[in-house]
Amino acid sequence: MEQLLQPLRDYGQFVVDNWTWLVWVGVAVAAVFASGCFAAAIAESRNRSPLVHFGLGCVMPVFYPLTIHNTMKYYTGDTSSLRREAKAEEDIQRMEGEPPTEGPPILKPSVDGPPVIDEETLGQPRVQFDESYFRQLTYDAKGNFRGPFQFIVNGTEFKVERIVEVLESVVVVENLNADGKTQRLRIPYSKVESCKELS
Repeated sequence: MEQLLQPLRDYGQFVVDNWTWLVWVGVAVAAVFASGCFAAAIAESRNRSPLVHFGLGCVMPVFYPLTIHNTMKYYTGDTSSLRREAKAEEDIQRMEGEPPTEGPPILKPSVDGPPVIDEETLGQPRVQFDESYFRQLTYDAKGNFRGPFQFIVNGTEFKVERIVEVLESVVVVENLNADGKTQRLRIPYSKVESCKELS
């Protein structure tokens, strides 16, 4: 047992004798690691590889992050994040017009010829409010919430400040109650009769 305890005693004595030196080493390691993380964060925010800049930030602590913070420009090449942003913008532009209809007009069978389009169906397109519709309305191209919106639910018209969350069968919206306080409502898609963005 004494043989097992002796290394612990030696280690404890080493810590007591050199505690100031150990504190300074700990502070230096933390500063190097923080410098690398800061450099990686700057690089990632400007569409660069964070891993490479993390290494450089550790090799040249403090100096490197401060240098790239002031000199690194945003990379405008074809990165995946930029492609996602362009696709989101394209989706939002598609939503600017009338809401999507449920499907093409129903064809009525004709007795002595090809099917004909039902005129009643053409005159009254039914809007399909579903998860994909509200997901495209939630954010703009820069990732900010869109809104406000005018909703009609079961014949009741009210203003919604923003769409907070889109779930499988309901949309979660945020509006102001009579006291001016923010409240959240869960509205089933089947109850939504109209939804349009207010300018």
